[in-house]
Formats: sequence, structure tokens, C-alpha cells
Amino acid sequence: MVPPFFWVAIGFLMALIVMVTPRRALGALSCFGGVFLGVSAGVLLSQPASTWAVAWVPALGVELSLAVEGLRQVFASLILGIGGLIVVFATGYLGADVRCRKLIALLLAFMASMVGLVLSTDPLGLFLFWELTSFFSYLLIGFEDEDPVARRAARQAFVITGAGGLVLLVGLLMGGASASPAAAICVLIGAMTKSALWPFHFWLPGAMAAPTPISAYLHSATMVKGGVFLLFVQDFSKIEFLHPYLIASAAVTGLIALRMSLFECDLKKLLAASTLGALAMLALLATIPGAGPLAFAAVLVAHALYKGALFMIAGGIDHATGTRNVRELSGLRKAMPMTATAAALAGVAMMGLPPTLAFWAKETALGLARPAIFAVLELIAVGAVVVAVRVAFFPFWGRDCVREAHENPPTLWLGPAVLAGLGLLGPLLLMGPPLRPFLSSLATQSSQIAYWHGFNALFFVSLGTIAVGIGLAFWAQKRPEARAPAFSAADWTESLLTRIPSWGSQLSKLVSGGKLRNELGLFFAVAAGLMLFGLISGGGFLLGFRTLPPTFEEIVIVALAALAAGVALVQGSRIAVIALLGISGSAIALIYLAYGAPDLAITQFLIEMLTVILFVLGFARLPRFRSLSGGSTRVRDALIALAFGGMMSLLLLGVLSSETSGTLSDYFLQNAVPEAYGRNVVNTIIVDFRALDTLGEIVVIAMAALGVSALLLRRKSRSTP
Repeated sequence: MVPPFFWVAIGFLMALIVMVTPRRALGALSCFGGVFLGVSAGVLLSQPASTWAVAWVPALGVELSLAVEGLRQVFASLILGIGGLIVVFATGYLGADVRCRKLIALLLAFMASMVGLVLSTDPLGLFLFWELTSFFSYLLIGFEDEDPVARRAARQAFVITGAGGLVLLVGLLMGGASASPAAAICVLIGAMTKSALWPFHFWLPGAMAAPTPISAYLHSATMVKGGVFLLFVQDFSKIEFLHPYLIASAAVTGLIALRMSLFECDLKKLLAASTLGALAMLALLATIPGAGPLAFAAVLVAHALYKGALFMIAGGIDHATGTRNVRELSGLRKAMPMTATAAALAGVAMMGLPPTLAFWAKETALGLARPAIFAVLELIAVGAVVVAVRVAFFPFWGRDCVREAHENPPTLWLGPAVLAGLGLLGPLLLMGPPLRPFLSSLATQSSQIAYWHGFNALFFVSLGTIAVGIGLAFWAQKRPEARAPAFSAADWTESLLTRIPSWGSQLSKLVSGGKLRNELGLFFAVAAGLMLFGLISGGGFLLGFRTLPPTFEEIVIVALAALAAGVALVQGSRIAVIALLGISGSAIALIYLAYGAPDLAITQFLIEMLTVILFVLGFARLPRFRSLSGGSTRVRDALIALAFGGMMSLLLLGVLSSETSGTLSDYFLQNAVPEAYGRNVVNTIIVDFRALDTLGEIVVIAMAALGVSALLLRRKSRSTP
């Protein structure tokens, strides 16, 4: 039995191999890799269920776990199998393009991330692979990096799916969709952004700016189905309070897909429209109680087979004719017989005609649907028929094409032929001995394996759907050209993304006026307000202060610190202010010494002396204050300082007066010697237990020192004649 992590690792390993392979051997390696991935898909689908886990953060009980079982197994096999065909297709599509190696490597890394996503069973592993798919899709969609349209589409897809991933993380950390309504909403938002369900639908058609191999893989078997897969894995059929919104979102997505199928003329955008419809259908299946993995897997696999084939066919047409406009294409069957045959088979499958796998999948889905969901599914089915006719038949039939065309090499039509053939032979494979036991394990009482349900009402409704779709396809082909909408959701989002930096700059100027003093004042005022809110909402946190009468030494020390700070406020000399603040700091060191902490007192004394010396060296070269702050400004700053200082004092007093657990102190005392090999507990905390924190402080101090030295050297160089 192959361990589950192997199916994730092979994609990354193959990507590394591709990156170091000489260009002349890339074609042969791609063909071998495609065959290897196809065989791997078969092996994965036929192996028994298995799990694999490794400790990730043992101290927190976090592990990375993968499982090969049920729907995960089907989806991962689909990703590997179609990924192998896409790799071969990409080699033929790009030909001698020097970027071929980069494209194949990115596709393989994307494939590995998607396999990891569908096999992950722990929340953090799922989120890790979820974000990796967003990252690699950003690189793939923006592959034409010199094209501003591609850059815009990549940025838009990354922002939408990345933001959705962060919302999903919140839901997963809260325990998943079944933990609470808030968690379920977070998971739903993450899934909708990834699968382009309304109102996040607009990024998916824009992703057509990517080369065709990328579009074919993205839409057929990978990222866009990750969201609806998550809905099924999180068992949204039991989260009934979200069903109305999910059904409404799917219905709007279906309407948008139908409109695009009627008014778009680009082959890839037409296929993108049908992808939106298929995602809406899968989302609806996730809401049907008892639908079972079988119905979901049937629609998932059927859509991947015909959609992957038709996307590659669209790329082959573009490669052979130089256009993807369906109004400029017809009669290509004579010049491209192999491509035309594969297109016809894939088109029949997309229309849902028997004996294709898509027919069985559609019948299974419709047979489980409630009336409201049934109506939405019929709407989606009509759109699928329109796209199938316009993409798979109109370019190859009718009058002779006005453009010159030629049959593509086998690398461009072999993949579509294989997928279309699998879609046609799918029912035979399902009924065959190798897969029937596996499919039986996916079936439930409401979704048993039955390819033919007879000439019932559902069958005749399907025939009516196909007839309506064909009629609309002919109307769409002959209708006058329609102008694009003046302002789409994608344009609105892009406008928002471009305006955010300027809005941030304007807000910063409004709040701080570009002055560091105002920014610091705002920071301390907000911090004081938050502390006050926390202290008030804590309920009794400030009660029960244990106070003792101050000693004479304490009164003198506090008076010295307060006097030095007060005098510093009215000084006009920087040097005097620095010296007075040094006195205040030294008074704090005396407090440490009075309370029996000589090591802290010595440290504080050294810091104060070093600070005074550095500030004197730096500010001695600067001119005197030209003017002091106005009266209102000083009053404002004084109020902010009093508020922040008062809140900090109350917070510290509250902490000291409350009962605290000694667990942390006991831990440091018990582990200082065996773990950090030091008997000075304070030192071990600073150097070992808080090593990263201390390192960060050292970095900050070093950066500040470099900045001060740069200012001094710049001042010196200017004063030198």
C-alpha cells in the first residue's frame, strides 16, 4: 500500500526534476510524466483506504494528517490523472517557448498542493494547502506577466481567494462548520470565494487570461472545486440555517452562467460560464441531506472529464486558427477531424445524453433534489447545453471556415480524446468489477448505483431541457452583437483595490498629519482606551487593592522621578531634556534596588547611562528648538500621557492584586537546569525560553544604532568643507 503522503510528494518532486531538466529533453520527460501520473491515478483509485499522520507541533498536539478514502480518493485520482494529460498538452501547446519548463513546474506544484488539500484531515494542514493553491494559482493566472490584463486577473483572484482563506482559518480554528453558527459562516465564506459562487463569482471568468493548459486544469479538476468539496466534507447538509442563502447564491450564480453562455463569444469564457454553473450544482448537492458521496463524485468526475476535454479543444482551435471567437469559426471538422471527433464526444457528455457518464450523474443529482433545488439544477442544465452546442459543435459544423486551419499534433488532441472516451465509457467502468465495490461503499440509500431509471418523468424533463438549450444556442449564435456592461463586478473590485492605497494615505494624513508626534499620540490614546475598556469589562478586576503606607525612601524616589519629568516638559534645550529623563530612569532603577532586585537595577542604570550618552552624541549636533508646542497641543499631549500612564498603573495594580497561578513560574524553576542548563532563572528566560523575543529586541536595537550612526555620519559629511 502506498502511503498517502506519497501522492502529495510526487508533484513537488516532479516539479523540481522539470526545473533541472535540459530543454531538449523536456518533451520526452513530459510525456513520461503524463503517463506516470495517469498510472498513479489508477493505482490511487484502486488501493484500499489508508491514513497517515506525523506530529507537526507536538507541544500543542498539532499533527499533519492525510487520508485516502471515499470522496477524497476520487478527487485526488482525478487531479493526478487530468494533471498528467494537461502536462502533455502544455508541452504541445507551448512548443518551443522557453517558458514551457516554468509552466509545467508550476502546474505540477499546483497539482501537489491540490492533492494535499483534498487528502488533509487536520485543520492546519487543510489551510496550508488551501493557501498554497491560491499562491500557485496566482502565479499561473498571471503567467503572461507582461500582459496587464493577466496581472489584473491574477491579483484579483489572489485577493479574493486569499481573503477567503483567512476567513476559513478563523472558522477552522473555531472547530469547523459544526462547532457554531459563526464558524459555519466563516467556512461558507471561504468555500464560496474559492469556488467562485456569487457574490465572489467575478474572479473566475477573469482567470481566462491564463494560457489554455492552466485554464483547463484550473476549471476541470482543481482549485475551483476545492470550495464545494469543503462544503461536502464539512457536512453542510446538516447546517440548515445556511441552506436558504446557499441555494440563493447558487441560483444567482446559475443565472449569471446562463447569461454568459448566451452573450459571450470567446470559447474559453463560454466554458468558464458553464464552470460557474457546475460549481453551483455541486454546492446545491452539498445541501441535500442523504445525497451521499456518490452523487457528488458522479457530478464531480463527469464535469472534470468533459470540461477538461473542451478546454483543451478550445486551446487546440486557437492554436490552429488564431482565434477563439465562436462567431468566426465553422466547418473545422474537415481540417481537424480528430479534434472534431473528441469535441463531439465531449459535447454529447456535457449535454447529458446517454450513454455518457454525465447522463448518469445528472439523473442521479436531479433525482435527489427538492423542488426549489430541482428548478435551479434545471436552469444550470440549460446553460450547460447552450455552452456544449456553441463550443463543441458550432466551430466544427456548418459552412466552411473563413480561416485557414490544420490538424494539431497528437499532443494537443490526444488528451481531449482520452477524457471524452472516459466520459463515454464511464458507465461501463462503473458497472465493471474493479470499481463497483468502491462505488458501492460511496452509495447511500438515497443514491444507489443504477445507470438507467427507465422512461420516467425525469427522463422527459431532461429531454425538454436539452431541446430548450439547443434552441437558445442557435438564438445566441445568430443574435446581434451586444455591448458589454458598462461596469462589472470585476471592474468594481479592481477599482476598489487600486483606491485602497490612496485611501490609506489620506486616512493617515487625516489622523496624523504626517507628523510622528501625532501618530504616537494616536497610538497611546487608542491603547489607553482599549485598556480602559478591558478593565471595565473585566468586572471587579480593580477591586481589592492591597496597599501599604509608603516609606520615606519611596516618597523621595517617586518625587524625584516626577520632578525630573515635570521640569523636562518646560525645557527648551534637548540636552537638558535628555539629562532630566535620565534622572527619571535612574529613579526607577532606585525603586528596583529598594525592592531587592539589584540585577534589574544595574541593568536599568546601564541602559539610562547608555541612552543619555547616545542621545547627547546625536542631538548635540542638532540646532536648538526653534519653537515649542502651542498651549492646546501641550494640554492634549499631557492628557494622553496621563491617560496612558494611569491605565498602565491601574493595569499593573490590578494584576498584582489578583490571584495568579504559579504554573508558569514553577515551569521555569523546574526546567531552567534540565532544559536551559542554567541556574539563573531570569537569564534562562531571557536567553533560552524567550530567545526569539530577545533576538527581536537585539535586531531593533541594532537597527536603531545603524540609523543613528547614519545620521551622525551624514551630518559630519555635510559639515566637512
